[in-house]
Amino acid sequence: PSAVFSPPPLPAGMAHFINDVPKGCNPRAVGFPTLHVHPLTFSFETGVKVFQTEARGKSLIVHLQPKGSAAPEHEDITQLLAAASVRIDYPFVHCGTVHAVHTQEASYYRDGRVAKNNPRDHEAL
Repeated sequence: PSAVFSPPPLPAGMAHFINDVPKGCNPRAVGFPTLHVHPLTFSFETGVKVFQTEARGKSLIVHLQPKGSAAPEHEDITQLLAAASVRIDYPFVHCGTVHAVHTQEASYYRDGRVAKNNPRDHEAL
């Protein structure tokens, strides 16, 4: 028979657990999910659709402004393809190997091949 889980008791004098990163965690460490690495702004807007239904009130919109181009540079793609392993599939992170990188302009492969993309290739999907 399986045991029923019960969480540990709260420390004396605490009404609830603190909703914060525990002491000792480094939120800027590689692989830690954070927005601290990109400049961002926010706004409150109405009319945001969620599951094809317009929200009734105001919604918080986070605007990310990444540093640099949204498309990776050729040097970054080369480094990624040469890497022994990479972290993939957040939030269930595990290691994997990159075999190809597909951009709007081309597909880059581990063996050094570069295949230019036809802008109409997606129409057959």
